[in-house]
Amino acid sequence: MNVIAGSLFIIDKQRARKKGRRIPEKTLFLCAFLGGSPSILLLMHVIRHKTRKKKFSTGIPVLLVFQVLIITAAVVTTVV
Repeated sequence: MNVIAGSLFIIDKQRARKKGRRIPEKTLFLCAFLGGSPSILLLMHVIRHKTRKKKFSTGIPVLLVFQVLIITAAVVTTVV
């Protein structure tokens, strides 16, 4: 999912530069929700895309932390 999310994010950045048809923010958030949040967060800073959008600058990190907590809880309950 990280590859798909990252690819869509890069494509959206390219289309933004060329004033082309953009990828909906809903789609980018769905990809992040389904596990692509690490790549989107990384690319936000590497290619400087959507960093001024409050929705992304706070939403993606919060989503990533939430996902890490869920995975950690799942691992801990499996081990215990």
